[in-house]
Amino acid sequence: MTEDFGYVLKNSQGHYFCGMNKVDIQLRKALIYHSLLYANRTKDSINSNSKNLWYDISGDFEIVKVRVCEIDE
Repeated sequence: MTEDFGYVLKNSQGHYFCGMNKVDIQLRKALIYHSLLYANRTKDSINSNSKNLWYDISGDFEIVKVRVCEIDE
């Protein structure tokens, strides 16, 4: 089995950050970071600037570690 891991940003409403100031409830659409440094930079940027966006994406994102794996069917 092949597997990898990464980091995604998730807010308290259960939405994942997808990039380009968009969020979605589906994990499959989330932007996956392989660098914790870049995930933290994005989280800090979103959380501090969310009030300036043309719509509210809720500035309370946290980093969640995820695993991506290939499965045999």
